[in-house]
Amino acid sequence: MMEICNIPVGIVICNWNKKDYILKCIESVKQLNYRNYDITVVDNASTDGSVEAIEAEYPDVTLIKNTENKGGSGGFNTGIKYILNKNKYKYLYLLDNDVIVDQDALYELVKEMESDEHLGIVGSKIYVMDIPNQIQELGAFVRWNNATLEFNKRGYIEEEGIVTENVEVDYVPACSLLVRVDAVETAGIMDEEFFLYWDDIEWAHRIKLKGYTIKAISSSKVWHKLGGGNKTNTLGTYYFWRNRIYFFNQYAPEEQWEEIMSTIFEDYFTGMYTSLFYGKKQTARSMYEAIKDGINGRRGKAKENQYGLVGTPRIKLNDIITSDQKIVIADNQYSHSVKTMLDRRFPDLNYGSANDNNITNEKVILIPCSHVFDHTDDIKYEGTKSYWIDGYLNVLPNNTFGKKAINRFQNKKHQFITKQLTVLLERLRQQRVEKE
Repeated sequence: MMEICNIPVGIVICNWNKKDYILKCIESVKQLNYRNYDITVVDNASTDGSVEAIEAEYPDVTLIKNTENKGGSGGFNTGIKYILNKNKYKYLYLLDNDVIVDQDALYELVKEMESDEHLGIVGSKIYVMDIPNQIQELGAFVRWNNATLEFNKRGYIEEEGIVTENVEVDYVPACSLLVRVDAVETAGIMDEEFFLYWDDIEWAHRIKLKGYTIKAISSSKVWHKLGGGNKTNTLGTYYFWRNRIYFFNQYAPEEQWEEIMSTIFEDYFTGMYTSLFYGKKQTARSMYEAIKDGINGRRGKAKENQYGLVGTPRIKLNDIITSDQKIVIADNQYSHSVKTMLDRRFPDLNYGSANDNNITNEKVILIPCSHVFDHTDDIKYEGTKSYWIDGYLNVLPNNTFGKKAINRFQNKKHQFITKQLTVLLERLRQQRVEKE
């Protein structure tokens, strides 16, 4: 152990306006069972007193003060370039400011790296800070067939069985990521034009293309302050959709390109229609801006008029689950993901599982599905007080109103596919050709 702990590691923590979290993060890093490391905090022009607090409590920490918010990728790159210029570290350890690390987190990552020179990146098993035994993810996979990400072990409760295996994955998030300096020098640093979202995914993919492998290490544990799924503004919506388009347009295999990009645009229509249906106009506006910029190749930091407050949906899940009636959830292939999101949004919510013996009008039944506008009817729950619910926590009553809404959506989606999809693909194809 002592020999591994002598390998020099440069730690980079990116911070923006999370004073209390960054202080706790630094303190947890200082408790690591590891000897040879230096901490660099990059502050993205915080206005909450973060800089002053770090300087007062941790004067030995190197603090780089950006004069503007450069996003996650820009903030990390500032620290990465600073550390690379020192030419003394074998590995870089990237951490989000809202992470608490286990004492052996870094040691376990370095140990795995030292066992295989082909490893370019390794990442921790990430737990949800507010539900300490629930796994946020153990790495993730890029699913090219539907242009999505599959988060390994998401929502898994550790008491159900200790997760001990290491997993070769497509990427690990930069909230706790160890990267080999040689891999960075070969593949380059992060692409700052992403600003937020998909930046660590693209970086990992680029490193994989250089012949390195990526693993999630179960014995390296951290706890992440995951958002409660109740975002107040649509900034993340804009970056997610714009950068998703860029990533898959850039890297999709030619023989799969049309299918992949068609899937993204169909998902876009579904998201746009859903947002408008629920009265979340600003979300729809941000999606429109994201698609427009994605097609036109505009990247970097979002403009202020491209995002805003989320707004309140006209069918509110809160009104349904905070009633005096008992909540039961139907058991199907989507139950796990829906329950995971419910636990995040409503940690004190008590609910049971629906079965033939407890389906009564005195209970509210939630029927999990892939999307409230795209599912197969379940006649078992007809005539009950039931709602379809998806992983985004959209809800739609399982009655005549809901069925009419689904029919309208399906008609509109058919029109979109037949009249607009080809035009969008042609414009995106032109951008792909220009890059080549």
